[in-house]
Amino acid sequence: MANAPTEDGLAIPSVGPWSKRKYHFLSRYLSAFTMAMRNKWPELHYVDLFAGAGLARIRDTNELVFGSPILAATTPVPFTQIHACDRDIENVKALQARLSRLSLPNPPRVIHGDANEKIVDLLARIPHRGALCMSFADPFGLHLDFSTVEAVSKLNGDLVLLFADNMDALRNWAAYYKSNPQSTLDRFMGEPGWRDLLETVGADQAASRLRKRYEDRLRERCRYSFFAYQRVQNSRDRDIYTLVYATKAKAGIKIWNNVAGIDEQGQRSFVFNED
Repeated sequence: MANAPTEDGLAIPSVGPWSKRKYHFLSRYLSAFTMAMRNKWPELHYVDLFAGAGLARIRDTNELVFGSPILAATTPVPFTQIHACDRDIENVKALQARLSRLSLPNPPRVIHGDANEKIVDLLARIPHRGALCMSFADPFGLHLDFSTVEAVSKLNGDLVLLFADNMDALRNWAAYYKSNPQSTLDRFMGEPGWRDLLETVGADQAASRLRKRYEDRLRERCRYSFFAYQRVQNSRDRDIYTLVYATKAKAGIKIWNNVAGIDEQGQRSFVFNED
């Protein structure tokens, strides 16, 4: 792990306090993933589709936290290579500078642009044989196209993504419903059938049913077989999004459950699976 984060004059985006929970679980899994797989695969790769600047400030405070690409770049067992993308050029410049200060096995690849448009380039240097990949998708709202997830799933490896069910999908679904089949939610789900689903369930079941439909899509189209979830709440203890873990290997879900059993306060955390 790198030293404690400090100001360095580069871009530092603000994030909500709940991001600490997300980074906690991700960091624990990345370390366990690389440790467990270090002698089983010739190469281990990390893909970050919405990478940010590598450093973030907790909103309304001066607390700094490392972002996902720095967490991946500082695991005790290093990834063979880091592949990151962000559409904000200042974030890209800051991340490139921060990664350049670290000792890594291979130069990291940091691409400027929308991950949905740059996905082919982002994944181009990851072998389809002899490499295991850990991918992380932390989009703003629902700005992760299902076609992008399909591209990632063609690699060997696991996926962790932020599912903005209560933060975007359910808050804005009425507007998406009226849109043509190219709305943000349509692109995220990869199909328009969610409309019929949300019309037939109560508000208290909408989030879980939408997430289950997405899981079914991941099974059918991406061949992921095992899933685990972590709910993330705001300061008022209201669910805002769900961290979704998806893997094709039973060993992966065992690793996730082991590390996800302890939350950011060191307390036993509830892990729930739908496999």
